[in-house]
Amino acid sequence: MRVSRTVFVLLGVLTLLVAYWFFSSDWTILDLTPTRRDLTCQHHDCSQRGTCLIGKCFCQVDYDGIDCERISYQPKRKSCLDNNDDTCFIHPIYGIGQVPATRWKNALQTERSVWTTQSNDRWNDHLAGFDNYKTLPNDLGEMIEMGCGPFTQTLSILRLPNKKVNITKLTLWDPNANDYIKRVTYCSYKNGSLKGFSSIPTTIVSAPSEDMNIYLNAFDTILMINVLEHVQNAFQILQNLYNSLRPNGILIFGERWWDYMFNTAKYDGHVLHPIHIKFYVWKWFTDHFEPIYDARNHQSYSKYGHNGSYFIGRKRKVKFV
Repeated sequence: MRVSRTVFVLLGVLTLLVAYWFFSSDWTILDLTPTRRDLTCQHHDCSQRGTCLIGKCFCQVDYDGIDCERISYQPKRKSCLDNNDDTCFIHPIYGIGQVPATRWKNALQTERSVWTTQSNDRWNDHLAGFDNYKTLPNDLGEMIEMGCGPFTQTLSILRLPNKKVNITKLTLWDPNANDYIKRVTYCSYKNGSLKGFSSIPTTIVSAPSEDMNIYLNAFDTILMINVLEHVQNAFQILQNLYNSLRPNGILIFGERWWDYMFNTAKYDGHVLHPIHIKFYVWKWFTDHFEPIYDARNHQSYSKYGHNGSYFIGRKRKVKFV
């Protein structure tokens, strides 16, 4: 009995000493809750070894970690960096989401010669993929089409016989826009506005889509169809879209993913298409929108042997991740 009482007293004294030491010491308490991430990515530079996309760092091939702070030591191919071999840029999770400026400019130059004799950019395929935009709201407000090419997809929407959409202001953005106006016979905006819709105030921007980072909550609707494969940094483009779209704004997004290309022994790239994202990237981006329409692997893609989706969604508020 006396031993038990002594032990009890000693435990009490020890508890008091520990408590005094704990509360009187200079402590930094570790917060084990997930780091709050800035979904606009204005405060995340990913250690300059990757690109932030809606609060997540998509690291360059040789790095990993929350902020791309660790070297991953993936084996390099010695000569590929010198000759812009696309296999240099394959990430095992993301595919190819970013390439050097020289590789992108080569694709851009080739793109200029493709459309000289064309009159539209697969309008029928994309109209079918979006089911003639039956679920698209009619009021599109201030709208921008990214990577509009010489013909735009906006024009195909405006010409739909059984749907009348309202666009209060239109921006057409493409790095080759000025060249298309000069050289492409059937360019849809040769006179500074869409053919047949001159009443819509239109701004034409001839600049890389990466430069769109000047906008924040600027547009009610953003349209981009089959553009990512032509850019230099797909993650930056998607972030620009997210930042530029107003809360509850409408995203019209047609894009392919290329997982099957990386499942073969030899990766077969294409001079016009330096970027080949995997499904993981597409899903991370579209998960931040409330779906209105999502036609995955539609015949308009599958008949060419491709995987992808025609997606319409509204930008929604997402918890920090």
